[in-house]
Amino acid sequence: MREEMLASPSPTATPHRLVPSTLTTQGCFYDEVGFYQAVQNIEWASTTGGNGFGAKFHYFYGTVWVQKSDVNKCSGTAHPNIDPYASGSFAHSCTWDSANTSGMSADGKIVYDIADDGEGEKVWQLTGTS
Repeated sequence: MREEMLASPSPTATPHRLVPSTLTTQGCFYDEVGFYQAVQNIEWASTTGGNGFGAKFHYFYGTVWVQKSDVNKCSGTAHPNIDPYASGSFAHSCTWDSANTSGMSADGKIVYDIADDGEGEKVWQLTGTS
């Protein structure tokens, strides 16, 4: 099994500041005989010790995909309701069945809109494997 990290900007789990909280994302690319799988793990924790984010997001979701020669072969998106929780985690994935081993990679992103900050949608691109 080959595991590779999706990360932005370093090759390890990357914390990203949102509201008074920390969000960490980690991705893995699995290369098994006959299939490829991209997995995105996301963890969050309040830095203020409160009851969670409260109603801090208009929306929040993560997407991960497997590519062959920069063409998407599968994708997986999760829309967790993280607002009411002080901390937690979720994982989601996509799997593409193929015996072809050349030109494979995986990428991901987090898309969110912080409620009432006036800045609109933000996209955190997670540069992937190659």
